[in-house]
Amino acid sequence: MKPKLLALAGAIVVAAAVVAAQLYFSRPKHPHPGEQESAHGNGIDNSMATVRALYHGPEGKTPCETAYNAFKNSMDVAKNDGAKAVVQQLAPREEFLAKCQALPANSQTCMIPIYLATHRDVCANAKPPAEVMNAMVTILQRQEPKRGQPAENDVSEPPPQNLH
Repeated sequence: MKPKLLALAGAIVVAAAVVAAQLYFSRPKHPHPGEQESAHGNGIDNSMATVRALYHGPEGKTPCETAYNAFKNSMDVAKNDGAKAVVQQLAPREEFLAKCQALPANSQTCMIPIYLATHRDVCANAKPPAEVMNAMVTILQRQEPKRGQPAENDVSEPPPQNLH
């Protein structure tokens, strides 16, 4: 009798495992938040496109060339996609490279936006003087609003459109 009882118990365990597996794998899949299209998210991506472009410019042969490529990439995205430009002015390539290469080596590396963003402590004292920097590139500066007031350059966000 014991072998029959063991076989029956084994069959029940196997049947329960099959039912549990079917229930688990046949349940409806819910999309993850990143899989859904979001008008708000797309708006943020569009408004930040020129900033993202600063961090994804083509690598150059020198730190100065990499920095120039990053700034140029951001300007190109603003021009081609109609996004708000963060690079307001960029010196011609050869002029930019000449002025950049005249800087100390650590300042040249700190001209690369992605390096600056990840090494703020290192670059704090390596930043070129404002007049030297502005002769090479001018970046839109964010103005902090006064307490309780919106910043002058803030644009009200439009109301959400039909998200369904």
